[in-house]
Amino acid sequence: MGLFERKIRELRVLSKLHNRKLRILKAALWDNVELLEDLLQEEVHLIDCLDSWGRAPIHAAAITADSRCLPMLINAGANINATAGCRCDNKTALHFSAEHGHVSNIRVLLDAGASFIAKDRNGLTALDLAERSGHEACVQLLKDAAGEYSAVYCKQQNALYLCSPHRDVWCRYLV
Repeated sequence: MGLFERKIRELRVLSKLHNRKLRILKAALWDNVELLEDLLQEEVHLIDCLDSWGRAPIHAAAITADSRCLPMLINAGANINATAGCRCDNKTALHFSAEHGHVSNIRVLLDAGASFIAKDRNGLTALDLAERSGHEACVQLLKDAAGEYSAVYCKQQNALYLCSPHRDVWCRYLV
């Protein structure tokens, strides 16, 4: 087999892989649960595959209102804090959902542990994008999540302080 034939074969293999990636991305974007389920059974290793803009299937699902594919991707092991490429300002799925005003998607992502303090390439959080876009329900949900996190964090810090045999040293360290 000559060099030309090997290059043709390599291109065919790459083309097949690219088509498989696109099918998973399109299934997530179109919220086609049945197709996504079938594709993930065969190709779960492509769960975080990227398109030419650096978007993963979780990003595609995040911009679909009331996405049924989003929980499926999360349960299959998708990276919930994956950032899209530079052309998408390095946004996470939570950024996309907040920007598009998809409250149910935000709830799913927060319940799965998505970072609400992550910043995009412009230094904006999901809350910032929701505020800019005028999505009040999203803003309130993200503020509530931040409040719950702060309450839990403070309780943990107080418990550490109270358990410390060197409280005076701990206080000086915190100050």
